Parts: sequence; C-alpha cells; structure tokens
Amino acid sequence: MKNNKLMGVLCIVLPPIILVVLMAMYAMASFIIAQSGGGTGSDGAFMLGNIMRLLMGLGGILCILGMFVGIPVGIYLLAQPTPITGAFDKRSGKGEASTVPAEIKGWSWGGFMLTWIWGIGNSVWLSLLCFVPMVGFIMMFVLGAKGKEWAWRERQWVSVDEFKRVQKVWDTIGLVIFCLNLVWIIGMIVMFSFFGIVGTSIRTADLSTSGADDFGTRMMDWPDTTTDTSTLGCTTMSGMMTGSGQYSDLIRVASPIDNETLTSPVAISGVARGTWYSEAVFPVSLLDADGNTVATGQAHATGDWMTTDFVPFTATLTYTAVPTTSCGTLVLSNDNPSGDPAKSKSVEIPVNIE
Repeated sequence: MKNNKLMGVLCIVLPPIILVVLMAMYAMASFIIAQSGGGTGSDGAFMLGNIMRLLMGLGGILCILGMFVGIPVGIYLLAQPTPITGAFDKRSGKGEASTVPAEIKGWSWGGFMLTWIWGIGNSVWLSLLCFVPMVGFIMMFVLGAKGKEWAWRERQWVSVDEFKRVQKVWDTIGLVIFCLNLVWIIGMIVMFSFFGIVGTSIRTADLSTSGADDFGTRMMDWPDTTTDTSTLGCTTMSGMMTGSGQYSDLIRVASPIDNETLTSPVAISGVARGTWYSEAVFPVSLLDADGNTVATGQAHATGDWMTTDFVPFTATLTYTAVPTTSCGTLVLSNDNPSGDPAKSKSVEIPVNIE
C-alpha cells in the first residue's frame, strides 16, 4: 500500500518537474546558439545547440503526455483507502458529528496546491468545486484553510498521529509544487527577457561583416525611408524618389543610403537572403541619369550563403567611365543563372555621383 502511494505521488509530480528542467536546458541551448552567432560562428556550437533544442522539445512533448496519463493514474493510486487493522479514532469519519482535535488544525499545502487531487485522496468531495469557473480559485484558499478539518471529518483515521503523518506527505508535495510554480513563473520571466536579448544578439550577428568595421553601426542606424528626398533632386532610372524599401524582405542596403554622394571607389554593404546570391555573388552596377554605365562589379557574401536567412555582403565599385550627369542609380540585382526574366529582381538606389 505504501508503494502504491509513493507511485501515485511520483506519477503526479515527476512529469511537471522534468518539464521545468527541460525548459531550463532549452534556454541553455538557445544561449549556446546565440553565442555561436546564430550559425555564423562556431559550426560545432551551433549544431550542438540545435541538437539540444530538438531533444528538449521531444522531451517536453513526452512530459506533457506524461501529465495527461500520470495524473489520473496517480489519483487512482492515492485514492486507494488504507485498510484499518484496528480500532479507529471514533472522533473521525462522522461528518459534521466528528470532533476535530485542535492539534490537526492548520494550513494544508496539499489542499491548497493539489486541490481536487488531494480531495479525492482524502474523500473531500467538495474539492471538485475547483472545476467550477471563478469558484475554483477561491476553493484553493478554502481547502488550504479548512482542508485538514474536512479530511478528518470525512474519513476514518486510526489516530491523530497517523492523520498528521499522512497530511505531512501531502503538505510536502504541495509545498514542493508551490515552489516549482514560483520557479516556473520566475523562469518564464527570465526566459522571455533572455529570448529578447538573444533575438537582438542574433540580429546584430546577422548584420555584422568582416572587413567593414562600421557596418554594424550603419545597419543599426537604418535609413529612414519616410524622409522627404524630393529636395535632393535625384531619382532612380525607374523614376523612384527612394529605393531603400524595395524588396526589403530579400535585400537591405546599409551603405550607400538614398541620395548619398558617391566618389570612386564606392563601398557598398548590406545583407541579402541566400536566395539572392548564386555561388556567393550577385551583380552590382552604377548608372548615370542617362542610363550610361559608370561602374560594374559583384557583391560578395561574407558568410555562408547556402541559407534562406540574411547573409552580409560587401562590394567595391571603381568608375570605368566618367559620369555625364550628377544624378545616378545604384542597381543591385539578384543573380539569376536561369536567365528567366520572371525570376529577375533588382533594387535601385538613387544617388549623387561625382
């Protein structure tokens, strides 16, 4: 019988405890991935972090399934009555006619935290009111304050000592769950804060480049596409006053910004999704307002381009012709090996050239 009680407690308590531990480990895995630069740093650390997150996710699913199975099984085991081998205390088990000893009164952590589970195990059927909306929350505190008295009235107990021994087990379980809930709440607050920091770290890592020291600063200070540029006089070849918002879900140019004045050589930097590249490059050209080519070249990925995520790029254009106008267009096109015009995309940035 004691083994049944112990198994019942373990069936109820172990799945949520393990779930809390797995969540903590999941946070650690996310931290490892963040420290690896979101995949642009140490490949080994990035792979280890992803494997850990996969295992933690599978473990979490199993714990949730375990709670659905473990709680009913645990209740069944805990609800099995303990056979009374001798005379029981005649003050117990008589409902309202029972006499409640003063020494058994007090707060019930089992009733407070385990509510209906504790109620079934102690034959306190009023605990099922916890399933009633709005009433359930109040019943938690009622069971905490009056639970031990009700348990004494509703069941027959051999002695006060036996009652206190059994309730001590319930109180211990309830107090542990109370502490776990506190850890859960604090952990969730910390994790949400942590994920916000991780997200910022990963975005910063994605926007960093090698060989362009000021790139991260330029990307964080992203150009304001709502600025009125009409007073600057320059438009793109297609007549657009601003080009930095075109295909922003595929490519983002950090430098140069709209209507910036360019001189040879022109340094270009930004990020583009891996699908914008082919063999880690894509074409870049500078045209004057008459459509004459001033400079051409290629932008090169500075990270692993075999991905659908944003990958940093840099390019340098050197004038091969003298510009005939003071306004021009910087064109960054996706590399389209198929030659299919329907698959061609380009971003046009209006610039001043001299």
